[in-house]
This record gives sequence, structure tokens and C-alpha cells, in this order.
Amino acid sequence: MPNKAISEQSHSFRSHLNFLNYRKKILSTSRNFGHKNIKNTLICIDLERAILRRTNDWLIVKVAKTLQEAFNLVEVGFDYVTETDGCKISRKRK
Repeated sequence: MPNKAISEQSHSFRSHLNFLNYRKKILSTSRNFGHKNIKNTLICIDLERAILRRTNDWLIVKVAKTLQEAFNLVEVGFDYVTETDGCKISRKRK
């Protein structure tokens, strides 16, 4: 059985290295963006993560040509997105 104190030190050391690596990347990113305040960089990173998380979702897209078809799509969980050329476009996450 491994020594608990050594295991905790090892974990602490790995955490510290990960933190330093993360901090180095944040500071580098901040300089690349020309930010004077690190908070602005963190806001940009949070926004990018939110956008990527949203755009990486798999979607089912359906087109309704009549009002009845649009009602049917809504009943099974589709969300209306937009209308173009008289067709109503809806989507639903897989």
C-alpha cells in the first residue's frame, strides 16, 4: 500500500504544476490579446468556452412547410428557430 503522505505530496505537486501551466497560458493569452487586466482575459475565455460548448452540441433540424407541421414539431420538443421562404425551421438536441 502506498504511503499516504507521499501520495498527498505527489498530488499536491501535480496540482501545483498544473496551476503554474494554466497561469502561464492565461498570462500568455492575456498578452496576445493586449489586455491590461487579467479579468478581461478570463471573461473572454469563459465566453469562448460557452460558445464552443453550445456549438458542439449535436442538433436535429427539421423544416415545416405548413402550420400543422410546425405544431407537430413543437409537440415533440423542437424549438422554432426562424422562417425563410415560407418554411419554418426548428431544431432539437439529440
